[in-house]
Amino acid sequence: MDKKRVLIVDDELRLARTLGDALKHALGDECDVWVRTSGEEALQCLAQGEHFDVVITDLKMPGTNGMDLLRYIYRQKLLARTILITAYGTPELEAQVERLETEYLLKPFNIQDFVDLVRRNLGESGRLKTTVIVRDYRDVINARQKTRELARAIGMDVTSQARISLATSSMANAMSLGMLRIGQIAIESIQNPEQFGVRVTCSTTDGKETHIPPAALRDVQWMVDHLAVDTLPANNVQITLEKLEPVRAP
Repeated sequence: MDKKRVLIVDDELRLARTLGDALKHALGDECDVWVRTSGEEALQCLAQGEHFDVVITDLKMPGTNGMDLLRYIYRQKLLARTILITAYGTPELEAQVERLETEYLLKPFNIQDFVDLVRRNLGESGRLKTTVIVRDYRDVINARQKTRELARAIGMDVTSQARISLATSSMANAMSLGMLRIGQIAIESIQNPEQFGVRVTCSTTDGKETHIPPAALRDVQWMVDHLAVDTLPANNVQITLEKLEPVRAP
């Protein structure tokens, strides 16, 4: 499994390095710490597909500020926990932080409190999960991309990434999600002592009768390790896909 990855973003280079060094000292080889000194540099990393388990950003920075960065992470549904550092806590800020599903740390703070907060968020990032509400075909494509992103984030090989993401969009299309009906696709990581992988659950939510072509199920079956079709209340249907790999020795 890959090491945990943390991104620290602060235009004050000395502070950013101090925080990075504190994490490296506390977490050692468990964590890979990246430091960037502007919101633009951080956005470039994220846009290029770099995955981070935790992103820590200062609020006030020239150009792209911390709130801009948090909004990007939230809107793109990136699989990262987030922490905002600021010297000013206000009710308005608290409301924004809650809406963006992040935490904030007020300056000045104790370094040990900072390390403990990051450590807790790294622990909570161990099981990754996201949900895509499907209203049109673009959402199906988004779910396919999110599935591949999660598979890559937990360290699955390239072939497994391709198969589970392709199976996701193929099954959603077979269910007509995003074209004539409303549904949702839940994507989450699986981890136990022997295996790790991805579980994708495609569900209809409009209560219309669903017919899944047998050929579509056969086409997807070989891509995954487990496929299940279940009937939900009110005529809704749920299809679960799982792709697994053995845990590799360190």
